Amino acid sequence: MFVSSIDIPDDKNVVILSHPRSGSSWFQSCLPHYNCFEAFNTKFMDIKQLSINPPKFSFPVRSESNNLSSEETTNLIIKRMKMLELIKSPISVKVHYSYMENIIADWIIKQNPTVIDIARKDKISTFKSLCISLYYKKFYNNHPTDPIKITVDDNIKKIHSSIYSIPESAKRILDKFDTKTFYYEDLMTHELTSRNPRPIIQQNTKEIIIENWEEILNYLDRNKLSLC
Repeated sequence: MFVSSIDIPDDKNVVILSHPRSGSSWFQSCLPHYNCFEAFNTKFMDIKQLSINPPKFSFPVRSESNNLSSEETTNLIIKRMKMLELIKSPISVKVHYSYMENIIADWIIKQNPTVIDIARKDKISTFKSLCISLYYKKFYNNHPTDPIKITVDDNIKKIHSSIYSIPESAKRILDKFDTKTFYYEDLMTHELTSRNPRPIIQQNTKEIIIENWEEILNYLDRNKLSLC
């Protein structure tokens, strides 16, 4: 359900669902809840510090090659769930659809939280932004602005899938809760997001040229993958 007004109870846990590069981290930083960031993103190998007063939930350097087995991934997620249970104040947790699993969905349902879906209308910019961020392996715009060339192979399909696909585990949550959808573009001028005036509008798609963009579009077209 899309809603234009934002009414998020301060005294209840919040779970933010989104595809990558949709502004969900920025939106989460504007909430008054204890910010647990991407608690279930196992690309962050371990939680470095969790303190209750003052609130802090931090991670080490992101790892793109953690090579965790299925069992190790499950154990890491369970460990983080136990750490979240130590927090007594209402929390906000962001989960990208691309790494949602049944064990995470079960935990979310048990919390009975406010569920928010952050979406982005401009899928072309979303796709471009993710291509650029994965190229540099940096996700907060602190990368160079030189023109780049993206390798065109089956990884393009994976990038496309990560901004469109919603797994069955996530659909369970969307079906169970009165999920509220907010659009990135509409949030830019909303009173809530004025709490964090970070210039989210100046994304890497505005600053960086992908030299072989037409080649990428042709690849998507050949594989019947739309950016609409």
